Amino acid sequence: MRRDHIERVLRWAVVELGTAGLSDKLGRQVVTPMAPAQVSPPGATIAGPVVIMERSRRGGAPGSSFQALTDCVRPGSVVLVRTEPETGGAFGSNVALHVACLRAQALIADGPARDTSRVALVGMPCGWVGTNPRRPSAGMLRVPAGTLFGAEWGEGDWFLRDADGVIRLDPDQAAAAAAALAKEAEDQLAPMLAGA
Repeated sequence: MRRDHIERVLRWAVVELGTAGLSDKLGRQVVTPMAPAQVSPPGATIAGPVVIMERSRRGGAPGSSFQALTDCVRPGSVVLVRTEPETGGAFGSNVALHVACLRAQALIADGPARDTSRVALVGMPCGWVGTNPRRPSAGMLRVPAGTLFGAEWGEGDWFLRDADGVIRLDPDQAAAAAAALAKEAEDQLAPMLAGA
């Protein structure tokens, strides 16, 4: 199944079945990481392949974050930001707006955000843990894997989220789930997939 078809099916599934219904269908092997403490808008549904970034002192100058994001964020991706506590905010409204302009689905950090009243106006789901008004003291760099919200994430993993929580699917699980769901709900999904 093509990646754009997997994305359409999994987005449909998060909206129609929710993470609870998906968890029931996928069984006990499904990984359910902790969810970010705050998500704006609160009821946002998200389903996309992850891009893992790290906000750490190894990331260089703060301005490099925009270039690092431009180099790796693709339309439909979910940007996960692992954050070292001493770096200040994981992101603010400028980074969120940049990620939205790159047509990502969401920006989710395991650390604090700043400018949260303006982040809410960006028009893309954003998630964070706490707030910190301090400007980030380090840039972002892309990492191939990382622990976020108590689970290991790697290249090709999928992030699915709704108000009930988060599911992590590895690439094989995502493809298998999408294929099974597409077959099960063929009457609803076939027209959407035909247009892709």
